[in-house]
Amino acid sequence: MKHIINLLLSVSVILCCFSCSRGVDLSDNMSDTVVYEVNVRQLTEEGTFEAAEALLPRLKEMGVDIVWLMPIYQ
Repeated sequence: MKHIINLLLSVSVILCCFSCSRGVDLSDNMSDTVVYEVNVRQLTEEGTFEAAEALLPRLKEMGVDIVWLMPIYQ
């Protein structure tokens, strides 16, 4: 799971940098995007990424386009 999160973050940064360097206005593309912020410890009883991953299909059905993970501190 850690590798997937790192990959998604890396791809997001690369796409954002590429778009900004080309002068693309991301705000127009994001106007209809639904972002759902997840606090893994509060979302699931177990408080784990694995348990939160099981809820992704439900979030998709609700129309969520992007899942934003809250910062995680030890």
